[in-house]
Amino acid sequence: MKTLIITFFLLSSLTSFSQRFKIVANLSGEGDAIKVESIDPNKMTHLIYTHATISNGKVASDVSRTNDATNLKNLQTLKAINPDLKILISIGGNKFSGGYAEATGTDDNRELFITSILVFIEKYQLDGVELNWVMVPTGKFENKYNAADHYNYALLIEDLRVALDDKSRMKGKRSKDFYTLCVGGSNKRQYLMNSKFKFVIDDIDFINMQTYDYNVEILSGGGVSKAPISGHQGNLFGSRSDAWPRRSVDQTITEYKTFGLPLDKLVLGIAFHGRGWVNVHGEGNGLCQMTDGPLMEDFSFRNLQKNYLHQKDFKHYWDKHAKASYLYNKESAVFISYEDKHSIRKKTSYIRKHKLAGAHINDLQEDHKTQLASTVKRGLRWIRLPF
Repeated sequence: MKTLIITFFLLSSLTSFSQRFKIVANLSGEGDAIKVESIDPNKMTHLIYTHATISNGKVASDVSRTNDATNLKNLQTLKAINPDLKILISIGGNKFSGGYAEATGTDDNRELFITSILVFIEKYQLDGVELNWVMVPTGKFENKYNAADHYNYALLIEDLRVALDDKSRMKGKRSKDFYTLCVGGSNKRQYLMNSKFKFVIDDIDFINMQTYDYNVEILSGGGVSKAPISGHQGNLFGSRSDAWPRRSVDQTITEYKTFGLPLDKLVLGIAFHGRGWVNVHGEGNGLCQMTDGPLMEDFSFRNLQKNYLHQKDFKHYWDKHAKASYLYNKESAVFISYEDKHSIRKKTSYIRKHKLAGAHINDLQEDHKTQLASTVKRGLRWIRLPF
């Protein structure tokens, strides 16, 4: 009897623990039609299709792509395998945030925009939406940034939450199946400090953190620019080798917490792509050295596994302080920062320790035979026994 009780307790703990964390995976609509048979829907709780754009104040598929309708329809077949999977549409992102300012600038514009979101969700039978408004300097990505944008963004979140909940009730959905509303969270301190997220955090289900793509940024005559310094692009902590002002995952998460945003709504971002640098000085095995700039190649984990990780000229290094992996080729002077199973295990451990909402994968198609996605899932299902 005692054995039966202990077994039941362990199974209950494992189930509750594994369901506690979200695994949110981005899936890009760029390129050819998505082969849904290559996706394992049991590796995630949420799948976010990226990105929808904003045209004339309404949500629309990217006019430059022809596969969006087919992709969104085919993704629904994944629910036959995982009925609990939630499929969302991301609106905005780097290239498609330009329409947000106008679409949220007035009450009437917000109402039109929200109505179009509801129509889009209904048309493609989606389970919610990610708002991904990347506020960048005026002119970039056709952006029309102004000081009122952050206030209007908060109003959009507030109004959209009401609209999504009303639609959920009209559909007869149970509370746990209400439409999801999440937002993208920048790793820029200035973005966070200007944001009004803390005033509408109760309306947001979770924040997908961009805790990657870190750079060394310096002040120059033209403002803030990226310095040509090699280094980690998704380091969990600061590196002792880094004398430059490079940020880290822990620093970003701590800033969001200090700003008043609850940790249990932060989904830690993990990039399945790397970053390379060319003509990197050899001191310190190329880490945190001057370079001739970024190397523009395909550094998805899929391509790294195929063309870099097994090359004898590329040597793997582990930064034990930053908890980050990198490659350095002394002959070609190429440095590559990337995620592997080791660094991801450190991040899933961090998620558990700090009781974050879960992990956010960017981008699922950059994985190699689900190696990294499997590591994320295993890391968030692992439990520490109470004895």
